[in-house]
Amino acid sequence: MKFIAEKWKKAAYTLTILLSIYIIHILIPVFFNLSVSTTRDMTNSVKIFTYNVQFGSNDATMDLITQVDADIVALQEVTNIIANERALSIAEYASALSYEYVAIPSELNVWDYGLIILSRYNITSTNFITIREDEVLSRGILIAELDINGTLINVINSHLDIPLRYVRRFQHVQSILDIIDYSKPLILLGDFNTPNYLIDISYWSLFSHLQDAWIASGKTPFLGKTWHVCFPFLRIDYIWINHLCTVVKHTADLVWNRSSSDHRGLMVSVTI
Repeated sequence: MKFIAEKWKKAAYTLTILLSIYIIHILIPVFFNLSVSTTRDMTNSVKIFTYNVQFGSNDATMDLITQVDADIVALQEVTNIIANERALSIAEYASALSYEYVAIPSELNVWDYGLIILSRYNITSTNFITIREDEVLSRGILIAELDINGTLINVINSHLDIPLRYVRRFQHVQSILDIIDYSKPLILLGDFNTPNYLIDISYWSLFSHLQDAWIASGKTPFLGKTWHVCFPFLRIDYIWINHLCTVVKHTADLVWNRSSSDHRGLMVSVTI
């Protein structure tokens, strides 16, 4: 009996430590975001949407984007586009959704991880920067400068390495942070494959430079799981902003369609 009691004590002790770590993991970002500038005023706000479409866009994807009705949309894993049983070019796709666009389709040396930025605002300049290139899988960032009512902002769409590639993903994050122009309003978004855990240095590196829009809007890290769509247990899709943008409170939300992707899409409104 004494042996069993000792085992239960050790189990309870371990469980307490794990629970404490998890609570801290939730409270730390919430605490730091208490000083983040937010607003409840939706006037002149811009709705942002990021969505990993899982190897291509289909009718369900288009329906979801139409439903969200965002001003700026970032898509990842755009390998092909099928609508009404017909293959569409990216130009046709953007036109059907009434957006301007910039894209790095999958055939342009990023394997099956094509990136698209759709915008209702004028796109004044674009750039694609390769972060890592190899024979198996390349990674990069797609940058669009937008003119929002006379204010120039940078929108960066990216898709980072998978969670198991811890070091490569961190190097990717550092490359992004080195490239960022902090003198302009910035929206950095996409599939970061980065769980918001205490032990994940990629998340905390981003968090130390930018605002996690999900949390800044009033949500907690416990919520907002974006993968897998059916049984979500990881928050890996993010919208990050810099200090020149302001998150509109309580506008962060998730939307999904099981026929469209294995991810849930993330949206939030900001003012510039």
